[in-house]
Amino acid sequence: MDTITGLQRQAVPDWLAGLNNQDVLPIHILLDNSLYYPSCGSDWMPVQYLFGMIHSFVYVDYGIDRDAVIHALHDAHEGFHRYNMIHCRDVAKSELVPHGWQPILPNNRDNEPDRYRDSMKEPFAIWSIHERDKSRGEDYGPERFSFLYICGDGAATYQALYHGNPCVPDIVAIIQPGHGFGCNWTDYTNPDLIFAQSVRRNPSGLPKFLLSDGCMRDHEDNTCYWPEYATTPQSIADSGLVLWKRNAIDYPGR
Repeated sequence: MDTITGLQRQAVPDWLAGLNNQDVLPIHILLDNSLYYPSCGSDWMPVQYLFGMIHSFVYVDYGIDRDAVIHALHDAHEGFHRYNMIHCRDVAKSELVPHGWQPILPNNRDNEPDRYRDSMKEPFAIWSIHERDKSRGEDYGPERFSFLYICGDGAATYQALYHGNPCVPDIVAIIQPGHGFGCNWTDYTNPDLIFAQSVRRNPSGLPKFLLSDGCMRDHEDNTCYWPEYATTPQSIADSGLVLWKRNAIDYPGR
């Protein structure tokens, strides 16, 4: 799919095309216009269907260990087929949140954050850059994209990244978020709980889109559970995913 209402394929941004000093994490521009995917596991579909429209992907999950992520990044069949990883390094917490942030705390309707502590892995962050194989042309996909994987809590990490580095992603992905049987301690789909509040109360505004499977759809009236997003989502090719666009009324955000 080449175009989606509000999204279209774009040239690799200058910061990524000209990136030649990977010792410095360009955190603010990496987060701006990104896709944020909490409780992601090893689901690469958002990258496969939206790269070129999005050039920076931020994945977050507290249940995946570092070795599994490194293995997937190196394995083209598991990760990004026909893309070569030209850079990969660990990222320190101080690089992600150099100035701190004022946290939003769970309310009494949320469960306890440590409910699934036994399933939580040791925190880490890995930043990688991927470049299209020279055997493939521009019609295959963008020349480069950035990929940041963080082992952490989806709500707290959103606050740290996007509140702490004042900016907003273009897209938040909520796909099989695991609040039923998947060891997620809170329900991302509920607009009154901590993840939605972390997104909705960001002073920099709201993402332009929510990317989801069926989990965000109220099947009684076909609306999105988050009231700021439109009632008629766009299907993404044959992926089973849909894109909910932020309402046109004057919510904050670009």
